[in-house]
Amino acid sequence: MPSSSLRALDALAAAAAVYLVKQLIDQWKERLPLPPGPPGVLLRLPFFGNMFNLPKHHEWIHYADWSREYKSDIVHFSVGREHVIVLNSAEAATDLFDKRSAIYSDRPWTTMSSELVGFGYWNIVFMPYSPQNPTLWRDHRRVFDRQMSPDGVKRFRPQETLAVHEMLRRLLAAPQDYADHARHMAGQTILSIAYGLDVKPTDDPYIKIGEIANDIVAATTVPGSWLVDALSFLKYVPAWFPGAGFKRQANEWRRVADAMLNEPFEITKAAMAQGTARDSVTALLLQELEDGPDRAYKERLIKGATAIMYGAGSDTTVVVIENFFLAMTLYPQVLARAQAEVDRVVAGQRLPDFDDQPSLPYITAILKELLRWQQVDTLAVPHKVTEDDVYRGYFIPRGSTIIGNAWAILHDEKTYPDPHTFKPERWLLPDGSLDPDAKDPTPFFGFGRRLCPGRHLATESMWLSLACIIATFSISKACDEDGNEITPEIVYNTALLSHPAPFPTVVLPRSRGHEASIRDL
Repeated sequence: MPSSSLRALDALAAAAAVYLVKQLIDQWKERLPLPPGPPGVLLRLPFFGNMFNLPKHHEWIHYADWSREYKSDIVHFSVGREHVIVLNSAEAATDLFDKRSAIYSDRPWTTMSSELVGFGYWNIVFMPYSPQNPTLWRDHRRVFDRQMSPDGVKRFRPQETLAVHEMLRRLLAAPQDYADHARHMAGQTILSIAYGLDVKPTDDPYIKIGEIANDIVAATTVPGSWLVDALSFLKYVPAWFPGAGFKRQANEWRRVADAMLNEPFEITKAAMAQGTARDSVTALLLQELEDGPDRAYKERLIKGATAIMYGAGSDTTVVVIENFFLAMTLYPQVLARAQAEVDRVVAGQRLPDFDDQPSLPYITAILKELLRWQQVDTLAVPHKVTEDDVYRGYFIPRGSTIIGNAWAILHDEKTYPDPHTFKPERWLLPDGSLDPDAKDPTPFFGFGRRLCPGRHLATESMWLSLACIIATFSISKACDEDGNEITPEIVYNTALLSHPAPFPTVVLPRSRGHEASIRDL
């Protein structure tokens, strides 16, 4: 037999052997158990899975409880035919999201949020890897990362400082509206940086669009919250059909999402054509573009990146500041120590600024503890695994949604003793300096390759806000009609971004001198 024929037979035999080995491995994997979890319901209709017995609120706590009940830090449930795996420990999250990031970094495509509302087409937070354009997500991320590096965000400090000082003036005028002032500050910062836009003192339309868009994200991204996510064929039901309220709602929400994506971008683009545009990320990136066949594609990348700055960068800062007022109301000794620290540095002669950060480690520790104590994003944004996998003897099917329970990880008593108590000291050494070995609350910003690229800008804005409020205002418990102090309850809403429920507190300038320093800004 000719040698060429022998080589062909050898190649065929090798291919057959590889195929058989793969089949045996696949069969072995499929015989392995899924991670433990609650049983499904409606046994006569097994394709519903756990759809009707999932927790309706505070899912992160229920998922952590399942770990204790089933004695496993990874648990499983199903929504329709889709598998969902929840990781309730830092070890499991690191093993899968970091060490196996090559297959655990995709995003699930949900019919309601990704498709009908449209976030999956341009929002890099929710964008899956695209088989049609494998570089689409990476191209978006590259544009974002160029602007949001640790050193790169420092050029935005003047805008951040102006917005924080404006928040102090607004807080002086109406201290009970601190959440609204935080939202205005965050919106002013982001709109100025991303688009070079000024905002109105009240009822700014673009701040409102961003707020509504974040509410839409929260309403559409919780697994099991929309039947159309499990039964995707329902997307073809006409909006006028009885029972198709989800379709009408999606159409309304998509208009808001499109407005957030397009309107500020087009305003900046028009201002550039007229020569009146202010410095901004959008203007800078558009100026760098060269004409060519890929210009429209690159504009799309810029538009998506700046819209993410606009949307994701605002609400997170608001929730952290809300949590700060709650923590200072509940833990007055923390505020007193922070004020003593800032007074030693600025001596009441000026407001703290970014240059003071190395001299204010306790305020930095307060921020770290805020990110740990009550997370903005308790469950992070879900990932999707792109290949069948085996972990600790459990089978994880390709296409499963993988949720990192940031709340459970950051409330692990082994890593954070007494986790429900607000303790900035856990981030410090005995001499009061920051502990370089303390495990930072990075799950607050997501996991693995999907770690939030805007985290450096967000933490800078948060830090300056806290430092300036601590320097100038007192925060204390309110009293009832009989003069008894009211201790706020710690109650949070259920959403992708979890806000504390309104609570009573008293916010006043620390002295007439501090009040005057704010008025003189």
